[in-house]
Amino acid sequence: MKKSKFSFSDIIFPLYSHPIWAFVIFIVLVMMVFSNQYFQNQLYIEYFAPVVAVLSILSLITPIVAFYLYRTFLSLQETVNLLTETNQNEWFLRQRMFTFGLHPLSVITVTLIAIGGFFTNYYLVWGVWSGIAQFFYFLHIIILFGILGMLGWSYFGILLFSYRLKYLDFDLEPFETKKYEFDKLNSSFLGIFSSGVILYLGATSAGWLAFGSYMLEIPILRYWIFPFAIVVIVFFILIQYFLHQVMKKAKEIRVNKFSLLIRKHYHEWGKSQSNSNSTIINDLLSWKEKIEKESEFPFDFITFASVVVTVLLPVTKAIIDLL
Repeated sequence: MKKSKFSFSDIIFPLYSHPIWAFVIFIVLVMMVFSNQYFQNQLYIEYFAPVVAVLSILSLITPIVAFYLYRTFLSLQETVNLLTETNQNEWFLRQRMFTFGLHPLSVITVTLIAIGGFFTNYYLVWGVWSGIAQFFYFLHIIILFGILGMLGWSYFGILLFSYRLKYLDFDLEPFETKKYEFDKLNSSFLGIFSSGVILYLGATSAGWLAFGSYMLEIPILRYWIFPFAIVVIVFFILIQYFLHQVMKKAKEIRVNKFSLLIRKHYHEWGKSQSNSNSTIINDLLSWKEKIEKESEFPFDFITFASVVVTVLLPVTKAIIDLL
C-alpha cells in the first residue's frame, strides 16, 4: 500500500496541538525575564516592571484563549454534518488545516507580526535592559507576538469558514427547524468572538497599564487602538452577516419545499374538492407563514449592542485622553 506523501500543511500549530506545553513555555519565559532582570539589578519597579508584568499576563492568557478557540471550532464539525445531513468531515478537515495548520501563508503572517512586535519594542525600550535580561525580554516579545500572529491568522480562517458555510449543500425537510444546530453554531461563533474581545481588552489594558500617559507622547502608541477596534467590530459584523446568509438559505429551502407541497395538494383539491386536502392546504399555509416570520439573524439587537459598546469603551477612553 502506497503511503501518502508527508506535507507541512498536515501539521497543526503547536499552540493548538500542545496548549499545555505552550503555557509551560510562557511560564518559564516569564520567570527567566523577571529573574534575570532582578539578578542584574535591572528590574525597574517604578518604571518598566509594569510593562513586563502586563505583557507577561497577556502571554499567559493567549494559550488559554487558543485552547478554547481550537476546541470550540472542533465542536462545530458535528453541527455542520447535522445541518447538511451529509458527512462533511473531509471538507471540515480542510477548513481546520487552513485555519490552524502550518502552511506558507500562516507562517508568513506569524513571522511578520513577530518581527513587527520586535521592532516596535526595539523602538520603545531597547536601551532599558542589557545582557541576558535584554535577551530574554526580546525572546519573550518575539514568541508573544508570534502567538498573537497565530491567533490573528486563525480568526481570519474562522471568518472564511463562516463565509464558506453558505456554499454547503443543504437539503432540509420543510418541517425541520434545525433550531438546535443553528443555536449551537451561533453560540460557538459568539464564544469565539468573545475570546477575541478578551485579547483585545487585554492588549488595550496592557498598553494603558504599562505605558500610561507615555502612550500619548509616542505616535506608534497614540493611535494603535483605533484600527484594532475597527477590526474587532468588522469581524463581528461579518460573522453576523455570513451566519445570516446560512440561515436565510436554510429558510428559503424550507419555504420553497412548503410551496411545492401546497401546490401539489392544491392540484389534488382541484380534482376532488375534498375537505381533507383543503385542511392540509390551510395547515401548510400556516406553517409556511410561521417559517417566513422566523429570524434570519443569529444575534439579537441586545447582543449586538453589548458587543459594540464593550469594544468602543476603550476607544472612548482613548479619545478622552487625546482631548
